[in-house]
Amino acid sequence: MASRRILTLIATLIGLSGCAAPGAERVATEPTSPHSLVYTYLMAHGMAYGYVMASGPNTPNLNILVALDHNAWMLVLNELKAPSNRHLAQANGAVDRLIAAVTPPDTAPTVDHRGPR
Repeated sequence: MASRRILTLIATLIGLSGCAAPGAERVATEPTSPHSLVYTYLMAHGMAYGYVMASGPNTPNLNILVALDHNAWMLVLNELKAPSNRHLAQANGAVDRLIAAVTPPDTAPTVDHRGPR
């Protein structure tokens, strides 16, 4: 029974070691095809659209958000027309900035100190 637990633990650790492999952090950020960059932009654009719809007509910094969205789209198009590492990095950076603009900051969880009710 103890040997089975040890083997299970070893198998689990080996499986998890792949998560810490060198280069693993780049897997999710580098597009695997030209279309994935477009899909990523479209998702970010949808997030921006939802942010504006949820905030109403008085969305704070709406002009900045529109500029970030337009800039991201232009840089994605630039990468599609003339693919290069530089253009890809610029497009990824622009999409990242668009996502950051509509992502709320992390906040600490609230704790109810009143005890059980």
